[in-house]
Amino acid sequence: MAKIDLEKDILSSVQVALHKAIIEALHGGYNSPLAKLCSEVVEDNKQQLKELVQEQFSFFLTDTSFKAELKESLNKHLAKAIIGRMGGAIEKRVNELNRDPTTRAKLTVAISSCMEDL
Repeated sequence: MAKIDLEKDILSSVQVALHKAIIEALHGGYNSPLAKLCSEVVEDNKQQLKELVQEQFSFFLTDTSFKAELKESLNKHLAKAIIGRMGGAIEKRVNELNRDPTTRAKLTVAISSCMEDL
C-alpha cells in the first residue's frame, strides 16, 4: 500500500512541477526551450483555442449564476473604489453617527435583535 502512495506522490509531484514550468514559460519568466515550445503549441492550436474561449464566453454570458456572480463582484469592486476615493468622508460620517445617542441606541437594539435570532 505504501508503494502505491509513493507512486501517487511522485506522479503528483511531477504534474505540479510540469504545471509550474509551463506557467512560468507562458509568463516569460525565463528564456527556456519550454517557452518556445509552449508558444508554438499555442500558435498551432490558435483557432481551436479561440473557438473554445468563444464558446465559454457565450456560455458565461447566458448563464444566470455567472451573471449574478459577475454583478456581485463588480458591485464589491465598485464599492471599494468609491469608498477609496471618498477618503475619510465615510469614516467622518460613521464617527458622527457613533457620537449620536439615538443612533447608538438603535444599533444596540438591532444587534440585540440579531443575537436573539441566533
